[in-house]
Amino acid sequence: MEEPDFESYNLAELQQVYHRIDRVRFPDRFKKIEDILNDPQKVAKLEGLPSKFDDIEPIYSIVKRKVLSYPKENPLKTCVWSSIGLFFFALIFLYFGEIPSRGKTVYLADEPLVFWVIIGGMSLFGFKYLFVAVYHLLKKRGKC
Repeated sequence: MEEPDFESYNLAELQQVYHRIDRVRFPDRFKKIEDILNDPQKVAKLEGLPSKFDDIEPIYSIVKRKVLSYPKENPLKTCVWSSIGLFFFALIFLYFGEIPSRGKTVYLADEPLVFWVIIGGMSLFGFKYLFVAVYHLLKKRGKC
């Protein structure tokens, strides 16, 4: 296994590696990092190095922007249609007793637990969107 070049790390990255390295498995690497961090001249040099990951957007902002945000334009309409769609498909699946998917079809008679977990999940998401729609309706009318 090729050993990393710790001289190219900036100070924050090197300190992070120092605290997370497995000292039992890699005692030579730990010693090398410790020698770099104990040398004031090398530390001064490392403080000026830019991070390799400065241009990468932090994951929390990506998750907040992509996953947790509701539609900005007419959220009431979007949430209502989402809940109607989820309840509609849940009722169709209940009526036929099967849930088709790419991999395999889940039948109520063969796998009742899996079937009801999927129907329950769809219903929970349907209620979630329904509650969000009610919230936006009340907010629009000034009661919330």
